[in-house]
Amino acid sequence: MIRRLFHLLSYCKPYWRLYLAGTLALVMVDVLDTFTPQLVKWTIDHLMFATGGGVSAGSPLQGWLPSAWVGEGSFMGGMWIYGVLYVIVVALTGVFRWFMSMYYSEGAVNLTHDLRGRFFGHVQRLHAGYHDKTKTGDLMTLATSDINASREFFWVGLLIGFDTLLYFCIVPIYMADINPKLLLASLLTLPLIPVIVARLAKRIEKRYDEMQDQLSLVAERARESFAGSKVIKSFTREDDEVRTFAKLSGEYRRRALKLAAIEALQQPLLVLMLALADLVVVLYGGWLVLEGFAIQREMAAAGHSAAEIDAAVRSAGAITVGGFIAFFSYLIRLSGPMIGLGWVISLFQRANVSMQRIEEVLETKPQISEPESPAALTSIRGEIEVRNLSFAFFPDGVAQNGRGTREHALQEISLRVAPGKTLAIVGPVGSGKSTLLSLIPRLYDPPAGTVFIDGVDVREISLGVLRTQIGSVPQETFLFSETILQNLALGLEGGSEYRDSAPEANASTGILNVPLTPEGVEWLKHCARLSQVETDILAFPKQYETLLGEKGVNLSGGQKQRVAIARAIARKPAILLLDDCLSAVDTQTEEAILHGLKDMMKDRTTLIVSHRVSTVEHADEIIVLHEGRIVERGRHEQLLAMHGYYHELHRKQQLEQELASTD
Repeated sequence: MIRRLFHLLSYCKPYWRLYLAGTLALVMVDVLDTFTPQLVKWTIDHLMFATGGGVSAGSPLQGWLPSAWVGEGSFMGGMWIYGVLYVIVVALTGVFRWFMSMYYSEGAVNLTHDLRGRFFGHVQRLHAGYHDKTKTGDLMTLATSDINASREFFWVGLLIGFDTLLYFCIVPIYMADINPKLLLASLLTLPLIPVIVARLAKRIEKRYDEMQDQLSLVAERARESFAGSKVIKSFTREDDEVRTFAKLSGEYRRRALKLAAIEALQQPLLVLMLALADLVVVLYGGWLVLEGFAIQREMAAAGHSAAEIDAAVRSAGAITVGGFIAFFSYLIRLSGPMIGLGWVISLFQRANVSMQRIEEVLETKPQISEPESPAALTSIRGEIEVRNLSFAFFPDGVAQNGRGTREHALQEISLRVAPGKTLAIVGPVGSGKSTLLSLIPRLYDPPAGTVFIDGVDVREISLGVLRTQIGSVPQETFLFSETILQNLALGLEGGSEYRDSAPEANASTGILNVPLTPEGVEWLKHCARLSQVETDILAFPKQYETLLGEKGVNLSGGQKQRVAIARAIARKPAILLLDDCLSAVDTQTEEAILHGLKDMMKDRTTLIVSHRVSTVEHADEIIVLHEGRIVERGRHEQLLAMHGYYHELHRKQQLEQELASTD
């Protein structure tokens, strides 16, 4: 526990100036706050002196201040000075308390802001395989709930923790000055506190971990339900989804209540320890006061001075009424830090669990990273060569979600595409077509010595060079909740003739703004025309400035595919990867798109995945994949002559066209 505490404190190092300033203000707060009971003691002792009892030497202020202020015959018997001092001390305490809270708050906010940015940036750089194995709900919970739990510890937890530590350092000094024996008696219950803390801390950590795991399930289920709302409605599964979510949420509620029960037990137990100390002070301290009174009466009757009486009381180990009230006030003041100690333990255990979950992700090393000595390539001609490639998504056989396979998605693949040529890939579902395309830009890492571009292993090419010169249209089109123009501009390079600088996001709306030059806007519109989507865009009231919904929900499937094609060709890539990106458009639109892309594809190496023969028949070479292997290879006419899968696919599609034309 102590080791983990120091580990968490190491995160504060970059913000030490803020925490140091806050701690200095905290020291002033505690020094002033613990001085007020002493001021009360002096006030009571002065009051007893002023009433003429003759059994009290008064307060030290009577020796420090002029007698006209606090002596006999002074205004209000000198009591006014204590009231003024009390107000000044409380006011100064309030000022330092404000600085204390602000500095600790700023330190915690800055720390978790940077931590959230570091977490998000790291997740962005993790390989695609990690995201295949990890639930989005888990990552969302880590980026929100877990980081917020950490912020509470780095703010309130550290503040109250240091405050408690200072109180337990300062207050016993005052209490020992009043009466050392009474202090020792009041500390008899303290050894029980570490026992209580240790036993409860482990239970809090375990139950909070269980609660956060369940929260991840709730978040993931909510995300899936919201994303698949149309499917749920089409199958009338709303009630089933509500029941499922209620069950998950109910389990989260049960675990949260179990945690609350343990946390609620902390403070009563700690306060009980303090109450036992109160009992000791009332009994033993009351007896010391009575003993002191007896000494005062006896010495006053013998004619001793007030100073002599006060010295005799202290030497006998007894205390005055003012001393008793001050001692009891200090003990009451310890109740706040004692209750705060329970809160600190709870916040620490929550932060400890949350940071362990966050660190687990941060310590995950990206499997795909920059090569240590990248090849001296600054541009790509577009030659692609695959040599005896075999690839499996989960070599260990098990994904993080429990699913996985040791079977290879691709086996013994060898091919070569010359610069500017077109390779078409066809095959049944699950044959490895999309997998093959994803290995070229290293979305997944191919084995060393299997995939080459311009004669260089892709694992030795800088990711910045490799991916900026590849335009990809994935099978599942994803558009961001930005304007159509901003979605088209996603692939443009900063500092180019089309884009001035890095994108800027609106902090209030989250909408991204890519600063485009006038030439850049015209180029994007030209790309939209080539992909046959400009007519649809101009039909919207705001045209290119139309704001898309989540995943481009206000566009049809075909429109989304065509926007994605325009986005890919806008960066003028050396290699163009089209993964079944014309499946949602009709044959006439498909023909128009291919005709529009013909001139552009002439100077670019293009790989096309499609189930339509009409899309691939003009390719320079066509390969047929089946169960991860190349089973047919050649041009359109050659494959037809083989009477294999490709021939059968062509025959079926011809028959479908004939049937459609007769309707």
